[in-house]
Amino acid sequence: MKHLIYILTILATASCSGFSNHTSESTTEAVQTETEAPGDISEKQEAVEDTFYTSDLAVFDLHGHVRTLSLSNEDFKNIIEFDRDGNLVKFTVKNGPSTDVWKQGAKQDPEGIVVERDKNGRIKYTSYRFWTTQYTYDSTGRFITAEHSGEGGQENTTKYTRDANNQVTTMHITDSYIDDDPDVPVVEKSVVSISNVKLDEQGNWVSRTETIKGKNSSSKASRTITYWE
Repeated sequence: MKHLIYILTILATASCSGFSNHTSESTTEAVQTETEAPGDISEKQEAVEDTFYTSDLAVFDLHGHVRTLSLSNEDFKNIIEFDRDGNLVKFTVKNGPSTDVWKQGAKQDPEGIVVERDKNGRIKYTSYRFWTTQYTYDSTGRFITAEHSGEGGQENTTKYTRDANNQVTTMHITDSYIDDDPDVPVVEKSVVSISNVKLDEQGNWVSRTETIKGKNSSSKASRTITYWE
């Protein structure tokens, strides 16, 4: 069940710099980042920052001329594809023996992957099988919350905290589900800290450690990114 939530959650790691759906370009000098605070980048890294953004790239916590983003574990593989203008054009989920594909402009299959946008062109709603996600933005257009819901009264809300370098440092997660009493949902809250962040040459994260505070539980998240030449 958790891997289905994660399939949707990858859409929710959005950049907290409010962007419209059109592209914008700016050039900054490469910077070196060295911090020791928990959740911040733990190694000195050379990174080019904020060279190219679109709202679609920001939803996936990306910048630069990204062509593909791939994430996988033992149960599934996600492949997200963008055109040269930074627009999301294809989303493929390989979940065990089944494969679901969403393409920009194609007729959406309500039983597969669905992506809907708000009047400003931002992603506002996604669904995959029996899970749906609503995305909340503040008055400046910055992403703040993802709310997941599924069958049987299951709900998951994730809020993100970022540092001055716009890297995610913590995820505040609230899970709600029905157990023995159908009238009284079980609510569990947790805080996940992010550390050991490694960036690629474009400044996008490619690996990090996610640790549940108060529990001896941590895992390594990684992703593969390719770029247009």
